Amino acid sequence: MRILLILSFFSSVLFCNAQESFQSNIEYGRFYGIFPVAGNQVLYAGSISCNGSASRDSIYEKAKIYFGKNKEAKFQFVSANKDSGEVLYQGLLNSGAFSSKSDLRFNISIYFKEKVCLLNLYQIMISPTEAKSGFSFNGGAGSASLNSGSADSAGPIENIVPDKGEFSRRYCQKIDQRFLTIIAGLKSACSEDR
Repeated sequence: MRILLILSFFSSVLFCNAQESFQSNIEYGRFYGIFPVAGNQVLYAGSISCNGSASRDSIYEKAKIYFGKNKEAKFQFVSANKDSGEVLYQGLLNSGAFSSKSDLRFNISIYFKEKVCLLNLYQIMISPTEAKSGFSFNGGAGSASLNSGSADSAGPIENIVPDKGEFSRRYCQKIDQRFLTIIAGLKSACSEDR
């Protein structure tokens, strides 16, 4: 029991230090001045006003088509929660364009709040290319977590330090641009009238 308490204490101290470090590196609402931040995580967000012919089903269908045709990343449908109206996908950003060392895995949720469809790209994980264990989710809507290899081979993007190792500032800016392109493309595809 005593060992469990000690381990619990040290893990909470490490978590607090990581959060302090994360918060201390936010410049103008962006992590290291590059990645957009909401709360304690990097979050890319978009929204679509739902007026006229835009319905949940049509937006979900357009998103499905967009994910199937998208060249920026590979996407996999994960779940749909009819009660909350949330649809979850996981993505794998092709790291070949940047580095043979890391893959970038992330979650995308599409959900409705009143007359607005919200698009969120979040839980961005960096893992060595060898750790290709695939996609998995723990729990239901809103409790998604990536399984991208062993705990010591993967980590959230919030733990990186640009200009150290493979994460040059230029590399991070390219990642940011690709995520912005994904959100803008999804927003555009789901907004189109067909």
